[in-house]
Amino acid sequence: VVLNIRAEAKNPKTFPKILYSGVVTSLVIFIFFGTICYWCYREDTREIITINFIPESAITLFIKIAVCYNALCSYPLQALAAF
Repeated sequence: VVLNIRAEAKNPKTFPKILYSGVVTSLVIFIFFGTICYWCYREDTREIITINFIPESAITLFIKIAVCYNALCSYPLQALAAF
């Protein structure tokens, strides 16, 4: 998707700057959010985020399955073709 956006841009030379600023902005937002959440919960925070979803219900089970599905589907298929 990123390559297609670059090819369709009016000025492709500015694309790396825009991509860099978008990644940095996302990184700052995630770091800020993670810091605030850790500051609020401190010792109650566990390493794996889905372990925090207690009590077990249909929604938390769905979230855990969705996280596993995302992990499996985001693995590059080209890496599998090499084997």
